Amino acid sequence: MRANGLRKSKSPYPLGAHLYDDASGKRMLHAAFLMPECAECGIVLLREGKKPQRIVFPKEYAFGSVMSAELSLASEKHFRYMFFADGKQFPDPYARVFPSHREWGKPLSAGELYAGVSPEKPFDWGEDKRPSIPVENLILYGIHVRGFTRGEGAKVKRRGTFAGVAEKLPYIKELGANALVLMPAYTFLEREKPEEKVNYWGFKEGFYYAPNGTYSAGKDPEEELKELIRDAHLLGMEILLQFYFPRSFRRGEILPVLTYY
Repeated sequence: MRANGLRKSKSPYPLGAHLYDDASGKRMLHAAFLMPECAECGIVLLREGKKPQRIVFPKEYAFGSVMSAELSLASEKHFRYMFFADGKQFPDPYARVFPSHREWGKPLSAGELYAGVSPEKPFDWGEDKRPSIPVENLILYGIHVRGFTRGEGAKVKRRGTFAGVAEKLPYIKELGANALVLMPAYTFLEREKPEEKVNYWGFKEGFYYAPNGTYSAGKDPEEELKELIRDAHLLGMEILLQFYFPRSFRRGEILPVLTYY
């Protein structure tokens, strides 16, 4: 299906899906993804109360191995999306948020993981300043975001979340630590099939640009993670994030992931 307002992008970058207003004030969605070869590919839009809409990107819209297009969204504000190629749907590896508040550990395949798009909003960092503690002086305290405060013994209001960890920062500092190490806190699928065991720790390939929504007490995991970082810095503590990149992962994509944070 061809959508009204569909046009070729002026540039294939940035990869992923991003909203912007064009010169006429029209709200546009720029969508781009790596796809070396495909007979038919494009984007699937999911609007509340409506059936998924599959929009095919013409082959001439490609920039080498990057398929890219822009489409008008009129006044639409709430929708989700994923990409498809030759009949197979797949989540956007560059997505910043997956808005459906999925249940942790519940079987969910990649083909069901729709991403969301929202305009970038400013975050109040206040007087935030990274402590920049020399490596030789770091005293590390490593945790699993969910496991650290999930039990009642943690005595926090928002158990198993970034916000719950923030409540425990004074305690961690009292122990003598000056750096908190978070095991993978990006979005990953704990279990894709009912017969699979739950991947509790998160050391697997995931959606590196999107903080894990199952670790969020609210609807905005990115903001909640930023609040944790800000609160740690106010206490003079560093926050270090762990990532797992399989051997098959494109080496050139590692640095952009790390610099994003």
